[in-house]
Amino acid sequence: MKTKHQKILEYIKSLPIGNKISVRQVAKDLKVSEGTAYRAIKESENRGFVSSIERVGTVRIQKKERDNVEKLSYSEIVNIVGGQLIAGRGGIHEIVQDFAIGAMDTEQVSQHIRKGTLLIVGNRPDVISMALEKNCAILVAGGYVPSDDIKKVADSKNLPLIITPHDSFSVAHLINRVTNDQIIKRDIVTVDSIYLPKDHIYTIGINATVEDWYDLQLKVGHTRFPVVNEYGKLVGIVTARDVFLQDRSTSIKDVMERRVTTTELNDPVSSVANTMLLEGFELMPVIDSKNTLLGVVTRKIVINSMLTNNRYQENQHSDTFDEIIRKGIVSRADGLQIKVIPQMLDQFGTFSRSALLSIIDESVHITSYNYNRSEVLMQSVNVYFIRTVPLDRIITTKTMIMDIGRKSAKFDVEVYDKNDLVAKALVTCQVFQRN
Repeated sequence: MKTKHQKILEYIKSLPIGNKISVRQVAKDLKVSEGTAYRAIKESENRGFVSSIERVGTVRIQKKERDNVEKLSYSEIVNIVGGQLIAGRGGIHEIVQDFAIGAMDTEQVSQHIRKGTLLIVGNRPDVISMALEKNCAILVAGGYVPSDDIKKVADSKNLPLIITPHDSFSVAHLINRVTNDQIIKRDIVTVDSIYLPKDHIYTIGINATVEDWYDLQLKVGHTRFPVVNEYGKLVGIVTARDVFLQDRSTSIKDVMERRVTTTELNDPVSSVANTMLLEGFELMPVIDSKNTLLGVVTRKIVINSMLTNNRYQENQHSDTFDEIIRKGIVSRADGLQIKVIPQMLDQFGTFSRSALLSIIDESVHITSYNYNRSEVLMQSVNVYFIRTVPLDRIITTKTMIMDIGRKSAKFDVEVYDKNDLVAKALVTCQVFQRN
């Protein structure tokens, strides 16, 4: 039986794209309290099915796929630039296909825009009118408010007309920063991309018996099963160890493990892998915010994902600190070398401790990969900082494998500035061994 919360979520998903949603209307249509309706609308917003826009309200939008996450909708643009939507509300849910800045004359601007382009422009009514004729949405910078005639054209074509107090450069910077953040998030492998959905796994009910567990085990060959109640919520997990020597008529709820370590769809796979290896778990349930079972991840799936995710793949869009360091490392016969650049400096103008730790981490990964093509996850590190390093110096890391096994490894890392020892570290890692 579905809960009121689930019914409201399904109702919101069934609404047409662009439909306006209000707490009062949802509560009236489904005969629920406004508090229940509000909670469901907020969860829909977290899931990406609706968006709240200032002076417009909450609107049903198309959820973006993970591969298309760097594409922004007009509703997101409004929030990013701190703007207002003054016309064209019917197209607010659409995805921006391209961006252009109207800093040229009208004829040249027309050559750089097309349908789906968001034109960033200032106080230029002629350019705005031309862009609307070419079915382009408009983001007006500098706080300029277009005329009523322009608003009518935007409304008639459902082309969003947005105004913002920021200048064009600031607007472009804000949008570029958010787009880069979205790309970085997309490149993180999450549970959502590897888990086994509920309809592909076997579960056992809380009212089942040990006899039912044995029947299910003989049928599918597994020994670990999530335990769910009549509402599909996770209440425990039962394994062969739990039912061993138990009477066949004993209820599952009397033998199951109630304290279950779980994960959610947006959790990174690296975090799940660390927990599963550390605790020795073979299976981990995946739940939502209401503790409803969505599926499971297994240790085999998690480790395969870690091994097949190419850590060293070039990504021209990524500008994370680790990516900057990774691209700057050069392999030499005597070790790995990297030049100290301004991004690696601390407030005193010398090589920062955080940058040094990132370089040590990268050196350990490369050494392990070259040794037996295994991936490692840093678990603990003891570092001795001996002397500082100024800007533009080239430092060298020398890594020695002290011990490496199937599950853990220890490394000794020395960092040099020419012949001077800069730092020394003892690193302990978890190992993801390739077959």
